[in-house]
Amino acid sequence: MSQSSLQATPMTRRQWLMSDRPQSRLQARLGRAYMTWQRFSANRLAVAGLCIILLLILIAIFADVLA
Repeated sequence: MSQSSLQATPMTRRQWLMSDRPQSRLQARLGRAYMTWQRFSANRLAVAGLCIILLLILIAIFADVLA
Protein backbone atom coordinates (compact mmCIF):
# COMPACT_ATOMS: atom_id res chain seq x y z
CA MET A 1 0.00 0.00 0.00
CA SER A 2 1.16 3.49 -0.68
CA GLN A 3 1.38 6.03 2.09
CA SER A 4 -1.24 8.24 0.49
CA SER A 5 -3.86 5.53 0.89
CA LEU A 6 -3.06 5.17 4.59
CA GLN A 7 -3.49 8.85 5.42
CA ALA A 8 -6.99 9.97 6.32
CA THR A 9 -8.26 13.13 4.73
CA PRO A 10 -9.04 15.82 7.31
CA MET A 11 -12.68 16.67 7.93
CA THR A 12 -13.96 20.10 7.07
CA ARG A 13 -15.72 22.10 9.77
CA ARG A 14 -19.06 21.48 8.11
CA GLN A 15 -18.46 17.72 7.99
CA TRP A 16 -17.37 17.78 11.64
CA LEU A 17 -20.51 19.70 12.68
CA MET A 18 -22.86 17.53 10.60
CA SER A 19 -21.37 14.23 11.79
CA ASP A 20 -23.92 11.48 12.47
CA ARG A 21 -21.96 10.33 15.51
CA PRO A 22 -20.49 13.25 17.46
CA GLN A 23 -17.36 12.40 19.42
CA SER A 24 -18.05 14.84 22.26
CA ARG A 25 -20.81 16.85 23.89
CA LEU A 26 -19.30 20.01 22.46
CA GLN A 27 -19.46 18.63 18.93
CA ALA A 28 -23.10 17.59 19.42
CA ARG A 29 -24.05 20.99 20.85
CA LEU A 30 -22.26 22.92 18.12
CA GLY A 31 -23.80 20.67 15.47
CA ARG A 32 -27.30 21.42 16.74
CA ALA A 33 -26.53 25.14 16.85
CA TYR A 34 -25.17 25.00 13.29
CA MET A 35 -28.27 23.23 11.99
CA THR A 36 -30.50 25.72 13.81
CA TRP A 37 -28.61 28.65 12.28
CA GLN A 38 -28.87 27.07 8.81
CA ARG A 39 -32.65 26.79 9.15
CA PHE A 40 -32.98 30.28 10.65
CA SER A 41 -30.81 31.99 8.06
CA ALA A 42 -32.87 30.47 5.23
CA ASN A 43 -35.79 32.67 6.34
CA ARG A 44 -35.01 36.18 5.08
CA LEU A 45 -37.74 37.84 7.13
CA ALA A 46 -36.41 36.28 10.34
CA VAL A 47 -32.89 37.53 9.57
CA ALA A 48 -34.25 41.03 8.88
CA GLY A 49 -36.09 40.95 12.22
CA LEU A 50 -32.92 39.86 14.01
CA CYS A 51 -31.00 42.75 12.44
CA ILE A 52 -33.64 45.23 13.60
CA ILE A 53 -33.59 43.84 17.14
CA LEU A 54 -29.78 43.98 17.26
CA LEU A 55 -29.85 47.57 15.98
CA LEU A 56 -32.33 48.55 18.71
CA ILE A 57 -30.14 46.90 21.35
CA LEU A 58 -27.08 48.80 20.10
CA ILE A 59 -29.02 52.07 20.16
CA ALA A 60 -30.09 51.36 23.75
CA ILE A 61 -26.51 50.55 24.81
CA PHE A 62 -25.10 53.73 23.27
CA ALA A 63 -28.07 55.99 24.12
CA ASP A 64 -25.96 58.27 26.34
CA VAL A 65 -23.40 58.77 23.60
CA LEU A 66 -26.06 59.39 20.96
CA ALA A 67 -28.04 61.87 23.07
